[in-house]
Amino acid sequence: MKEQIHEYCHRLHLPVMAERWSAMAEYAATHNIPYSEFLFRLLEAEDAVKLLWALFLYNAI
Repeated sequence: MKEQIHEYCHRLHLPVMAERWSAMAEYAATHNIPYSEFLFRLLEAEDAVKLLWALFLYNAI
């Protein structure tokens, strides 16, 4: 299943999620972090990188 999740993340253009989801899922499981918080943190990380990239591109023009 890990490979399929990784592939979907790439197809959906979610490179940060593809890179981090497995480690973050293991951390969440070992630290009793609720699924909703795990998912929120994963989406938050993806959004932060996309925002930084957009700001970089905007300032480069």
